[in-house]
Amino acid sequence: MNEPKRVDVPLRYGAVSDSDEPRTTLTMRPPLARDSRDAQQAGTTQADAEIQLFANLCEVAPQTIEELHMADYVRLQKAYERFLA
Repeated sequence: MNEPKRVDVPLRYGAVSDSDEPRTTLTMRPPLARDSRDAQQAGTTQADAEIQLFANLCEVAPQTIEELHMADYVRLQKAYERFLA
């Protein structure tokens, strides 16, 4: 089986991780169907669900994703879309 690999997403503005470490990159793992289900169950809105999904895939707390600049958030969205293509 040829499984997709994790993708490093470079951040233009950076992020602060759960341990208060500055990060210039988030690594996103390939999504599974259950990731979508789990994120939808955890979120009350579509935006909340997507933030939870990206947090799960990048293995960080949702707050790390919430605090991203929109330019970096869009980079995560594009990385996720590439997995689906």
